[in-house]
Amino acid sequence: MSTSYFGKTHHKNNKANAYRHALWNMLIAYRSTKAGKSLSKALDWAKTITDWHESAFANKDLEKAMDLHNNKMGRIWFEKIYRQNNVLSTTDLHHKLMKELDLSEKVSTVNSSAFVLKTLVYINNCIDVFTFENYQFKMDDQGFIPLSEFADLLFENDVVSLARIVTEQPDDVLFKKKNVKHNIRFKKVEIPPEPMFPDITHRIACQGGIHKDSFADYTEIMRSLQKQSSEWFEKFVDDYNEEVKKRFPKR
Repeated sequence: MSTSYFGKTHHKNNKANAYRHALWNMLIAYRSTKAGKSLSKALDWAKTITDWHESAFANKDLEKAMDLHNNKMGRIWFEKIYRQNNVLSTTDLHHKLMKELDLSEKVSTVNSSAFVLKTLVYINNCIDVFTFENYQFKMDDQGFIPLSEFADLLFENDVVSLARIVTEQPDDVLFKKKNVKHNIRFKKVEIPPEPMFPDITHRIACQGGIHKDSFADYTEIMRSLQKQSSEWFEKFVDDYNEEVKKRFPKR
């Protein structure tokens, strides 16, 4: 999960790394409770494993203190979420940590006051989080929110379609007027042919994202398009039902 959201940056002593350590403890406890362990035993097991890891592998004092602290915070938050809602998913854990990332504190010494706070800590600030309305998105150092951040729940074809709307900027939407800043790029990905579809040898993938300064405009446009699509579909259903009534009147 850490790699899918942060790439390889979570191997550094940054916010992404803080997320990874907290998530690691949460997932150990989560899997343990799913396997039938009590909450207390699940938390003890998570602490045992992660404490052993930190003692088994050499690390600088500050980095070790950071890891241990973030491990502990993961266990504390898991217990809180678990007691509030016994039905958990890994998505719940992710959303909790993304909110906490925005409150994380930078530390420079092992005596930093941040270690006594109930928040994540980090040493190097290599990743930023962009907040929009009630949502938080990963943002790169150029200020771009990756397309996967706000479209990762869509199928890949829908992501490509979304990206085409942005890049091709058709006349019937507001992208030209709003001048949405983006760095979306398309690429052709070769795939091995399948017996059912022997003629399909590639697919179109996209990468890049929308700049934070254009995010509000982008959201306004996409919501407008979504509303138009919903209205069209509702009209289509109504027209279809009327046609059925005409063709097959009740006797």
